[in-house]
Amino acid sequence: TSVSRLRRLLARLGQRRAPSEDERQMYKLWIDEWGFTPEAIQEACRETTKGTPTMAYLNGILMRQHQLG
Repeated sequence: TSVSRLRRLLARLGQRRAPSEDERQMYKLWIDEWGFTPEAIQEACRETTKGTPTMAYLNGILMRQHQLG
């Protein structure tokens, strides 16, 4: 399910907790509107090693990729 995928994503970012409603909406945007696969989102996590790994930082990475096509 998307919630379990989001939990795994948060764990990869070092956050072992339930996702917030805002994080669920952000994940839904990435999947439903921007067309990213869960695997592509996990791959984008590699880029978060260049700074503090947060959902906001990951959103910026995915937004840039979305805009570039």
